Amino acid sequence: MGAHFFRTLAAGVAVLVSAFALGQGSASGYGQGGMGGFGGSGGGSISFADESPPPNRNLYAHLLSLPEQEPNNTQLWTSKTAILTAGDKVEFKFDLMANDVLMATAEGEAFDAALSVTDSTNQILAKNDDRFTGNQAPFVLHRARKDGTYSLNVISYRSTGGGRFTVKFRTLRSRDGAFGRQVFPAADKEPTHRNTFRLTLAKGQIVSLYSNSGSVAKVFGPTGVPDADFELIPSGTYGPILRAKSDGDYYFDYNSSRSDDFETRIEIVPVVPAGTVFEKELKFGPHQTQILEFPVTKGGLVWTTLSGTNLFSIVSAPEGEDKRTTGDGSTWFTNHSFTEWNARYGDDDDVVRIFKADGSARMVIRSLRSQGQTIRVQNRDTIPEWKDGIASQEKMGIGEVRLFKMTSAKSQLMRVAVQASGFVPRLDIFSTMGVLANSLSDRDNLRAADDLYFPNAGEWIIRVTCTGFGGSGPFTMRRDVPKTVPYALGSNLPFKLEGNNFGLFEVNLEKGKRYELLTNQGDRRFSVDVLNDEGEFLRPQTIRFDGLCAGYFVPEQSGRHRLWIRGEPGDFMTRLSLHKPPTVP
Repeated sequence: MGAHFFRTLAAGVAVLVSAFALGQGSASGYGQGGMGGFGGSGGGSISFADESPPPNRNLYAHLLSLPEQEPNNTQLWTSKTAILTAGDKVEFKFDLMANDVLMATAEGEAFDAALSVTDSTNQILAKNDDRFTGNQAPFVLHRARKDGTYSLNVISYRSTGGGRFTVKFRTLRSRDGAFGRQVFPAADKEPTHRNTFRLTLAKGQIVSLYSNSGSVAKVFGPTGVPDADFELIPSGTYGPILRAKSDGDYYFDYNSSRSDDFETRIEIVPVVPAGTVFEKELKFGPHQTQILEFPVTKGGLVWTTLSGTNLFSIVSAPEGEDKRTTGDGSTWFTNHSFTEWNARYGDDDDVVRIFKADGSARMVIRSLRSQGQTIRVQNRDTIPEWKDGIASQEKMGIGEVRLFKMTSAKSQLMRVAVQASGFVPRLDIFSTMGVLANSLSDRDNLRAADDLYFPNAGEWIIRVTCTGFGGSGPFTMRRDVPKTVPYALGSNLPFKLEGNNFGLFEVNLEKGKRYELLTNQGDRRFSVDVLNDEGEFLRPQTIRFDGLCAGYFVPEQSGRHRLWIRGEPGDFMTRLSLHKPPTVP
């Protein structure tokens, strides 16, 4: 069935009338079902796809693995197996130069291994028996202060056992790093293609690690346990950003197989605090990175707009409990912290987000320019509301996305429509958690429209776009929540359907009594659904004969019930009455 303008006439009863253009389509399901999807065959109810959540990925998640767990650890780490006699020790000797670093871990097959590093005078320089709770494999990290011979000692913790064990160790040269840009000649590169830089950081200090000659392969902190040493802040493709969790030496292990000079740029990242709603102008130096930090609440909406040139931004926040997929945001990893919608295609600088937990959000902003610039940031906490019963005139620019907010009540019927003149509109309805509930579009008539049923109360994000992602021009939006018309039980109800209208009537029914619903639908598609006040559909036992359909049902609760009439064009008659069981004389 095609789509028509909504002009409703009725015989003897009041019906719902609107002068707005709407689609008809199929009369099955929970609604008119006129314009769902690109082919115009879906729609009807608000429902969710059953999607399994993808894993939460971070480009630099490998930095949070233990040092010896690197994919290419067989090239960098040496593994030795030996037998320890109870009460004794097994010793491995190393000739180290000043600033060389020794790292090691061990695991006993039948005993709790412990490690220590000693110098030529047997002075203990580092020791460990348990890496952390739940991991009894010890880990030691020591940087030689001067040239000399050093020993890695494997013992049994408290000398209580012995047996076979495996020890893994790695030595590396570390350079004294510095903040800012540093360039090292290609001749100084390590044969392993690793270049390691040491910096002393204070607890809470945030640094950005960048190199145009390679990537950061590992970060070693004071304990060698990444989760205990630093927090990784999502930062995109321009190098990791981390916050030190304790004072001490940190080693940044870069990997590069290029033959030219090696360049690093290690910068302290300033943090700018702000409220949830703000307007700020931030001064950036060449290639500088800054972090904006602001409070967010669960379910809170934040509309962020950035203006500047040649910049990159990415947001992170505390994760919520909902692990489903996001809306359509262009994040660099699947984010369980919020759902997001871009206001322009391919533009991450104009984004609406709804956060999934209380806490602080961080916005990493990088200026990629070689000159300084001023970047303007604005946070708002509202987007336009799509109001009931009001036709609004809107306009869409090329590549633009229009976003609105809408509320539905429990068990609510709603008529929605978007009519354009110069492009094919698509109307998407998302839950605030970012799950697509319905998508409507009709290429032939340049509109997106349907009658929808909302089983539950909720808040929704409405997105209007062009199906070709390049449309522009004016369009009209309207949504209507129809009112019910009283119906007298047992009376005939004539109704005229024109292919784009439906009827909604209300009547009081009693719990436990059997009712009879008669309709003269013939061979045409025609439906009368009965819903209670909780929005539950009553499913009658149905009998069809000679163009007449008889349905019988027993309500499980007393009170208001609705009759929802819809179907193919034509004149129909229906009657709802108490059923009188036949008797045998």
